[in-house]
Amino acid sequence: MNRLQMFVEHSVTGGYRSKRAAYAFDPENLPPPGENLEWKAVSSFNAADEIMRDSGLKDIFILAVDKGCAIVEERVELALNFENSHQRCR
Repeated sequence: MNRLQMFVEHSVTGGYRSKRAAYAFDPENLPPPGENLEWKAVSSFNAADEIMRDSGLKDIFILAVDKGCAIVEERVELALNFENSHQRCR
């Protein structure tokens, strides 16, 4: 797929969602998920819509383009911590 995608970590048995999300063009660029977790694509994600809602995502999207992926820890307001995310991408 030739567009930026969002992935979230979910438990393999369902029901649990971690606080990590990743942005990447290719799932192969994602780091291994946490123990008993798997990455799942968010089919409703649209980068243009998201950046209109939160302009702070621009830096994250740029990092995803430059490094192959960007990993973020979600908080209530979707304020994101991504300072070392490039080190966790493949």
